[in-house]
Amino acid sequence: MIIEPAYGDDFKEVHALAERIEGIVGHPVHLYKILMDHFGDFFLVARIDGETAGFQQGFPSVSREGAYFLWQVGVSPDFRKRGVASALVKETEKVAASAGCTAVEATVETVNYASQGLFESLGYVVASYGDTIEVEGKRAMPDFYGSGTDQILYKKSII
Repeated sequence: MIIEPAYGDDFKEVHALAERIEGIVGHPVHLYKILMDHFGDFFLVARIDGETAGFQQGFPSVSREGAYFLWQVGVSPDFRKRGVASALVKETEKVAASAGCTAVEATVETVNYASQGLFESLGYVVASYGDTIEVEGKRAMPDFYGSGTDQILYKKSII
């Protein structure tokens, strides 16, 4: 597996892949291009045998000092159960540290048990803040993004 920054026409493959992954919010293709053009060093793709197996989008936060916000991790259904998501998150931690960040944060919907398991297996802890509710024993931020879904904030110190 090769994990590298996404550039050039990678945005087209990533957009198409995001559209195929259940549970990932698909965004317009131009958003992926903008993110790659302006944050390419932080936008990673995983390739296996030349095929795009997964991707990660994230960037250093401008509002939470020292934090790197991991926005999306997506793995092709064809490459699941092969460690792609774990490898992407671990590489993200290296990229974040090299950018001077001291922690990686990610929000996960309360119904996304696979992502919760991924982050917990990699040492992330629940760090939800503000007015929280308890969902299955975890603090969650109700309707955090205004999209009607409750989110759990996961955080890991990387220093």
